Amino acid sequence: MLLAQDFPYGDDFIANPSSDPSELLKTTVIGNQWTNDSFVEQVLKVFGFNVGEQSGTSQVVTVFTYAQGIINIALGLLAFISVIILIYNFFIIFFGKEKEGIESAQKAVKRVTFVILIIGLSWIVVSFLFWVVGIIIK
Repeated sequence: MLLAQDFPYGDDFIANPSSDPSELLKTTVIGNQWTNDSFVEQVLKVFGFNVGEQSGTSQVVTVFTYAQGIINIALGLLAFISVIILIYNFFIIFFGKEKEGIESAQKAVKRVTFVILIIGLSWIVVSFLFWVVGIIIK
């Protein structure tokens, strides 16, 4: 990491004019260059797919990793939507004026809570199955 104290300035620069700050900057930049990944590789790294870092693993394990990641993203999206619906129904329960609307919101809260539990259990089952398949394939 390049810090401000690494550059000569003030009295140090006057006392030692032969030191060139551009050389220090060049060596630091060359040593810390980022890999030139494509946009798709960068997006896959953000979602935890570690593209190109599976040295020694088979292509089948990589495919299973992608499939598990896609399923996890889908389950996460479903859980997020369910939480938004849950919050909306709680809002209706607390601030609703019609008795029928409050009763339907209470039923919806029960259903959405059940859906969130199903999503959590399905995530556990899918992760376990992919873990077992990963052990068998390796």
